[in-house]
Amino acid sequence: MCVNCFGFEMERKLDKRPSGVQLLGRQPTPAFRWISERSPLFAWMFSVGLGLHWGETTTGNQLRMEWIFETPRQFRIRFAQGASDSDGTVRPSEVEIISVPNAEFFARLLQGLGMSTAHVVRERGILLRTRVNRKQAMTLPLFNEYVNSYRYHRMMNGKTG
Repeated sequence: MCVNCFGFEMERKLDKRPSGVQLLGRQPTPAFRWISERSPLFAWMFSVGLGLHWGETTTGNQLRMEWIFETPRQFRIRFAQGASDSDGTVRPSEVEIISVPNAEFFARLLQGLGMSTAHVVRERGILLRTRVNRKQAMTLPLFNEYVNSYRYHRMMNGKTG
């Protein structure tokens, strides 16, 4: 919806079944897939913003975004919320961002935002997810209050799932 508001065509495709590293998680889930038109803006966002080279994806490659640690706090909060709103989940006492190649990046980002409990979880030797104490995540809040997603409500109301 957000991309469409800027005049770009994007739509969801059939989900991809769990595979590779994702199968190692406790609850393997399908991956959402999207298709969009090509755009110099998208190319710039991936290469300059995310630091990815041609053919690299956030699913398989580490972000190269050291620049983000020099941005205003509010910008870093909104970036963390965007990642959480798409790849986050709420547990009884913690909130997680599942980002296999970027778990350390997100832990560092959250720690820089005062989330002292942010840490990386390894499963079978793989850095699989970033966790932060739920009560601490609520103070940011880690899910965007304006998006008002079901994850935001689960975090703030004590529900899990």
